[in-house]
Amino acid sequence: MRKLLVWLVALALAVSSRSALAQKCGEPMKVPAGTPKEEIAKLLVHQMFQGIKLTDVQEQRAAGVVTTWMTDRASLDRSAMDYRERIKALDAKRDADLRALLTNDADRAKLNACIKKMER
Repeated sequence: MRKLLVWLVALALAVSSRSALAQKCGEPMKVPAGTPKEEIAKLLVHQMFQGIKLTDVQEQRAAGVVTTWMTDRASLDRSAMDYRERIKALDAKRDADLRALLTNDADRAKLNACIKKMER
Protein backbone atom coordinates (compact mmCIF):
# COMPACT_ATOMS: atom_id res chain seq x y z
CA MET A 1 0.00 0.00 0.00
CA ARG A 2 2.83 2.38 0.88
CA LYS A 3 4.51 1.77 -2.48
CA LEU A 4 1.26 2.54 -4.26
CA LEU A 5 0.87 5.79 -2.33
CA VAL A 6 4.47 6.83 -3.12
CA TRP A 7 3.92 6.00 -6.79
CA LEU A 8 0.66 8.00 -6.92
CA VAL A 9 2.30 11.02 -5.28
CA ALA A 10 5.21 10.82 -7.74
CA LEU A 11 2.78 10.57 -10.65
CA ALA A 12 0.77 13.55 -9.42
CA LEU A 13 3.94 15.63 -9.07
CA ALA A 14 5.08 14.66 -12.55
CA VAL A 15 1.74 15.57 -14.11
CA SER A 16 1.52 18.88 -12.26
CA SER A 17 5.14 19.69 -13.16
CA ARG A 18 4.52 19.01 -16.84
CA SER A 19 1.40 21.14 -16.94
CA ALA A 20 3.18 23.92 -15.07
CA LEU A 21 6.04 23.71 -17.52
CA ALA A 22 3.78 23.79 -20.58
CA GLN A 23 4.20 27.49 -21.21
CA LYS A 24 3.55 29.62 -24.26
CA CYS A 25 6.52 30.55 -26.36
CA GLY A 26 8.62 33.31 -24.86
CA GLU A 27 7.38 32.73 -21.33
CA PRO A 28 9.97 31.66 -18.77
CA MET A 29 9.92 27.99 -17.81
CA LYS A 30 10.39 26.79 -14.27
CA VAL A 31 12.16 23.46 -14.35
CA PRO A 32 12.62 21.40 -11.19
CA ALA A 33 16.24 20.84 -10.18
CA GLY A 34 17.57 17.55 -11.43
CA THR A 35 15.39 17.45 -14.54
CA PRO A 36 17.39 15.64 -17.24
CA LYS A 37 18.65 17.82 -20.08
CA GLU A 38 16.83 15.70 -22.64
CA GLU A 39 13.50 16.27 -20.84
CA ILE A 40 14.13 20.02 -20.71
CA ALA A 41 14.90 19.95 -24.44
CA LYS A 42 11.59 18.20 -25.15
CA LEU A 43 9.72 20.80 -23.09
CA LEU A 44 11.44 23.61 -24.95
CA VAL A 45 10.62 21.99 -28.30
CA HIS A 46 6.95 21.73 -27.32
CA GLN A 47 7.01 25.38 -26.32
CA MET A 48 8.80 26.59 -29.46
CA PHE A 49 6.73 24.51 -31.87
CA GLN A 50 3.36 25.19 -30.25
CA GLY A 51 0.71 25.15 -32.97
CA ILE A 52 3.04 23.37 -35.41
CA LYS A 53 2.40 19.71 -36.21
CA LEU A 54 5.66 17.77 -36.06
CA THR A 55 6.26 14.16 -37.00
CA ASP A 56 7.94 11.97 -34.40
CA VAL A 57 11.17 12.19 -36.39
CA GLN A 58 11.02 15.99 -36.56
CA GLU A 59 10.33 16.16 -32.82
CA GLN A 60 13.27 13.87 -32.04
CA ARG A 61 15.59 15.87 -34.29
CA ALA A 62 14.41 19.16 -32.77
CA ALA A 63 15.04 17.80 -29.27
CA GLY A 64 18.52 16.74 -30.41
CA VAL A 65 19.23 20.23 -31.76
CA VAL A 66 18.09 21.82 -28.50
CA THR A 67 20.06 19.33 -26.36
CA THR A 68 23.23 20.06 -28.34
CA TRP A 69 22.58 23.80 -28.04
CA MET A 70 22.17 23.52 -24.27
CA THR A 71 25.34 21.44 -23.93
CA ASP A 72 27.36 23.82 -26.12
CA ARG A 73 26.12 26.89 -24.23
CA ALA A 74 26.93 25.32 -20.88
CA SER A 75 30.48 24.58 -22.01
CA LEU A 76 31.27 28.20 -22.88
CA ASP A 77 33.64 30.18 -20.69
CA ARG A 78 31.58 33.03 -19.26
CA SER A 79 34.71 35.08 -18.65
CA ALA A 80 35.84 34.93 -22.29
CA MET A 81 35.91 38.26 -24.12
CA ASP A 82 33.83 36.83 -26.97
CA TYR A 83 31.27 35.09 -24.74
CA ARG A 84 28.29 37.13 -25.99
CA GLU A 85 29.26 36.62 -29.64
CA ARG A 86 29.56 32.87 -29.11
CA ILE A 87 26.13 32.79 -27.44
CA LYS A 88 24.64 34.64 -30.41
CA ALA A 89 26.33 32.25 -32.84
CA LEU A 90 25.03 29.19 -30.98
CA ASP A 91 21.53 30.66 -30.86
CA ALA A 92 21.63 31.43 -34.59
CA LYS A 93 22.77 27.87 -35.38
CA ARG A 94 20.00 26.40 -33.20
CA ASP A 95 17.41 28.59 -34.92
CA ALA A 96 18.63 27.70 -38.41
CA ASP A 97 18.74 23.98 -37.59
CA LEU A 98 15.20 24.10 -36.19
CA ARG A 99 13.87 26.05 -39.20
CA ALA A 100 15.44 23.47 -41.52
CA LEU A 101 13.23 20.78 -39.96
CA LEU A 102 10.06 22.50 -41.16
CA THR A 103 8.61 21.90 -44.60
CA ASN A 104 6.41 24.95 -45.18
CA ASP A 105 6.59 28.71 -44.86
CA ALA A 106 3.58 29.00 -42.54
CA ASP A 107 5.24 26.77 -39.93
CA ARG A 108 8.54 28.63 -40.34
CA ALA A 109 6.68 31.91 -39.74
CA LYS A 110 5.21 30.52 -36.50
CA LEU A 111 8.64 29.35 -35.35
CA ASN A 112 10.20 32.70 -36.30
CA ALA A 113 7.56 34.51 -34.22
CA CYS A 114 8.39 32.30 -31.26
CA ILE A 115 12.12 32.87 -31.67
CA LYS A 116 11.52 36.64 -31.68
CA LYS A 117 9.57 36.35 -28.43
CA MET A 118 12.42 34.36 -26.89
CA GLU A 119 14.94 37.06 -27.83
CA ARG A 120 13.29 39.63 -25.55
